[in-house]
Amino acid sequence: ERELSAELFPLFGPVVTSTYVVGAGTTGPQFVDELAANHDVRVLKDEMENERLVYGFIDQSTVIIAPDKETFLLITERLR
Repeated sequence: ERELSAELFPLFGPVVTSTYVVGAGTTGPQFVDELAANHDVRVLKDEMENERLVYGFIDQSTVIIAPDKETFLLITERLR
């Protein structure tokens, strides 16, 4: 996860260098666990709290990487 933003920058834009964490302020980039519909996903937000990378498994062999939860869910629906 530490290098995911840097490795995927051609697809998802500039590298995320910091994340805003409530109570702690700006820290290094961090993924957090969230839900997108019924899917457990990991979300990387930038210092402005914008979703920049979202990934999650939709079954035992398929992982989706998207720029935000909305796109993640659109891809999920199309793969069904």
